[in-house]
Amino acid sequence: RQRLKLGGDLGKWNKDVVAQAGRAIAAEIVAIRDALGSPMLFWELVNSAWVARQGGPDDLGIANYWDASLKEVLKCQKVIWAESDSWMAVDDVRYRLLDKDDKESNQRVIDVLGKLGVETVHRQIQQEIEQTSGVLILRELGVKELSLTDVAAALKRSDLSEGIDQFLGGKHLLRALWGECDR
Repeated sequence: RQRLKLGGDLGKWNKDVVAQAGRAIAAEIVAIRDALGSPMLFWELVNSAWVARQGGPDDLGIANYWDASLKEVLKCQKVIWAESDSWMAVDDVRYRLLDKDDKESNQRVIDVLGKLGVETVHRQIQQEIEQTSGVLILRELGVKELSLTDVAAALKRSDLSEGIDQFLGGKHLLRALWGECDR
């Protein structure tokens, strides 16, 4: 096994090949997503590219992959795994900061947001990336944080002819919605 040469003409050629490979991988990101067969594996890959960029410049230009190739492609593809178990574009999904101490409350809020048609980043994906990047990667991709405006718009679109608590599935989910609005 030999290390890649980084100096001279051969080094320039090697760096160019690495950059071309990065562009080729980015161009096929949806095919890679589908081939992996697991949203968690896909997001580990994406998050690894983001983390590598945080490490600063390197001799081969691997740290440039996020900015030079991957980020813009991710922004325009359905690559955000949502609570509805579907891939969403960044504009069609929101993230909400998870309550690390109250999984039951998180589930109630996810349930009520789902009933209202508000797509949120899947909690397993969000938990995984929060350990390394917080929500910075989501923000950088353009995923917006859930806001009261999102909830109000969803309520306006919903069919509340039976009453809001019946529509949502009970008073406990209505309380979860109001709790989320107070956060």
